[in-house]
Amino acid sequence: TEENIWASKDSGATLTETKIQHHNSVDDFVKIGNRVYKSGYPSIIYTDDFGSTWQSVQLVNPLDVFDLASADGKLLGSTYNQGVFRLDETTHQLVAANENLNSAAVYYLDSGDGNLWAACGNGVFAYDLAQEKWVDKALLPLPGNSYQQVAISQSGKIACHENYYDHVYLSKDQGLSWDTLLPLDPLGGSGSISKLNWLGDVLIVQAENAGPSGMRSADLGQTWQMADVPSSIVPFNGKYYGLTWGNNLVS
Repeated sequence: TEENIWASKDSGATLTETKIQHHNSVDDFVKIGNRVYKSGYPSIIYTDDFGSTWQSVQLVNPLDVFDLASADGKLLGSTYNQGVFRLDETTHQLVAANENLNSAAVYYLDSGDGNLWAACGNGVFAYDLAQEKWVDKALLPLPGNSYQQVAISQSGKIACHENYYDHVYLSKDQGLSWDTLLPLDPLGGSGSISKLNWLGDVLIVQAENAGPSGMRSADLGQTWQMADVPSSIVPFNGKYYGLTWGNNLVS
């Protein structure tokens, strides 16, 4: 319950309460040998003395694992939108165990320069219209939650952002390489990106802590300025039209 775990060594006749440093979950305990694992937030915890004391797994690459299971003496964990991972006890890493698990939630689509791009729970992917196949062209890290949006400029520049994070990834070469942009630094660096738009090659970023304003960069993320921008922008007939927070149409 919450931040406590109750354990019994006499078939439930008596219970001992142990306080843990993580928010407890309602998921099952997983026993491998004499070690018992439990998923918690923000870490996996375990006990070697059947509940008297609990410790955190010191992970090199921590992920939000919300359910655990075991197979062939290995600890497996499911993650939000990133598939299944296996705990490597030697390297203290969560290793992807997703072979033949090929689907993910698609959160956003945009097209440009011959490709359709998808922002997904496990990455950003391009659909080659000529070859009619999906290509994992975006060599980006696995997201903490998901890739929420991808936006393509008319000249083929690609920007994407993760859900609940403060940075933007930008590619100028069709996904071969990516730069990390920090548009919220002029605002103190706090907050999370909520939406991306392109006006030509000017990148517009809206953030939760910027209110009706946003940040704009005319030099592909080298410098940023605050700007009053509409909540939604679309190109039409050589102009850009936007809908403001007060539901006014502007161009």
